[in-house]
Amino acid sequence: MYGKCRRPREAQLVFDHIRAPDADSWMNLIAAFVRSGAEREALHLYAAMDVFPPNPFVYPSVIKACSVLRDLAQGREIHRRIIQHQHCLDAVTSTALVDMYAKCGDLETAATIFSSIQEKTLVSWSAMISGYVRNERYSQAIGIFHRMNLEGLEPDDFILSSLLLACSKIQALDQGRTIHARILSSSSPAATNLVVETALMVMYANCGSLIDAKSMFDGMSSKDSIAWATMIEAYFRYGDAGAGIAALRVMILEGVKPQANFRTVECWNSVILALASAGREREALDLFQEMEKTSALVPDAVTLNRILGACAAIGALDEGRAIHSRLKLHPDGPVGNSLVHMYAKCGSLMEARQVFEGMVERNVVGWTAMVVALAHHGFHGECLEKFRLMRHYGIDPDGVTFTNLLNCCSHAGLVSRGWMFFAAMTQDHGMEPTAEQYEVMVDLVARCGRLEVAEELMEAMPFQPDEEGWLIVLGASKTQGDVERACWAARNSLAYGRVESSPYVLLSNLHTNVANLQTIAPISIESENITSPANHFEIL
Repeated sequence: MYGKCRRPREAQLVFDHIRAPDADSWMNLIAAFVRSGAEREALHLYAAMDVFPPNPFVYPSVIKACSVLRDLAQGREIHRRIIQHQHCLDAVTSTALVDMYAKCGDLETAATIFSSIQEKTLVSWSAMISGYVRNERYSQAIGIFHRMNLEGLEPDDFILSSLLLACSKIQALDQGRTIHARILSSSSPAATNLVVETALMVMYANCGSLIDAKSMFDGMSSKDSIAWATMIEAYFRYGDAGAGIAALRVMILEGVKPQANFRTVECWNSVILALASAGREREALDLFQEMEKTSALVPDAVTLNRILGACAAIGALDEGRAIHSRLKLHPDGPVGNSLVHMYAKCGSLMEARQVFEGMVERNVVGWTAMVVALAHHGFHGECLEKFRLMRHYGIDPDGVTFTNLLNCCSHAGLVSRGWMFFAAMTQDHGMEPTAEQYEVMVDLVARCGRLEVAEELMEAMPFQPDEEGWLIVLGASKTQGDVERACWAARNSLAYGRVESSPYVLLSNLHTNVANLQTIAPISIESENITSPANHFEIL
């Protein structure tokens, strides 16, 4: 009685008062401990048995204990004793052995014992199918199911869930649909079983059939947190971020709370990334706050990096500080780099410095974040000194580092230093300058009045210069009063055919400042969409 009520301690007290416990008493006590989840103690009792030979009915219980504990060595020893005592392996004991060997990873022995069972029960088939699925032998699991069909047995909910998981893992959509059709045609109670419904939805989602997954989701009798997470992840995986965000909000409104083992962090990461990528950083921050309120999960490094990036993009310094304050350890790695970037972009160079100086491990991203921060705030000398220290510590710069160093030199008017960095990219680090880096060099020499060098750089680029480069030359030519070069740059800029008034504005300003404009004559612009000065000019 105590054993069936999962009260093994009370059962043991009664057992201890038995003067000479027989095999049945030992069997019932061991079964009580296994039933209550005290498997290790059950095995200790089995080892202490002084009844010989033991009751054969004790074997399923101790084998189950080995199965739960994944104790393959003990399970093999019990199997050896069964053979030694010449006990007949009935279907129950054989099935327990199949389950134990499969859960412990010995599928070959499990399959051998399974094949030897003369009258296989539904539990026997279930043990073998789930064993294959657990060990990622998905095709073999489906093959065993086909053999089961030939025996005329109807699968239960557990078998169906295992099979659908197998179909999901190998994206066997047709097989999954066949199983679904069988469930519907047989009017099985599994059709409204939450576990089976969720397994069907997961299968359709993982096999790429979002329409079928959505249909299953909408028709579910009830939706738990796993069902919501699966549907939301499917939306994001297949590019429907809007539907994913909407579903997430509905889940929250319906009061569905994520469990400790729920993969909600990945869902939140997808949502935050989608919003931030779409320029909706404020919504990303709001959702992050919802995540903290509605979930017991701790944001991971991916979440923190994305949300700190959102703070940086909109200058949300207070929110960024609040996130920083909740970090238990001093941030290193990607999170530390994101904090440096966030503080710098939000205007707090002092806090960016503090985070950087407190980082134990600084990689190229961290050093570059600090170089960018100093350059952004106009501390050009300190920016170059940080780069010197970076090289001193053996950190090789990347393309982002060089782009910001060149920008620093451009704004500080350090032409020689800029040329040195530009040359070092190819000569010392084997990097081919990008279009952006060429444009920064054009800006550097143009700011210093070296328009002929800027022109040479534009023509020397190994790729077609874009409109931004021509506008840089045009702006510098306007500053220097170089009408001919300004017209040349404007002509190339306008060749892109964009609805853009900048070249006309610059030429108009040049017209105001330069008296001799024989190369410029008034025209009208065909596009009515161009927002430009009242007087337009044609470059002849």
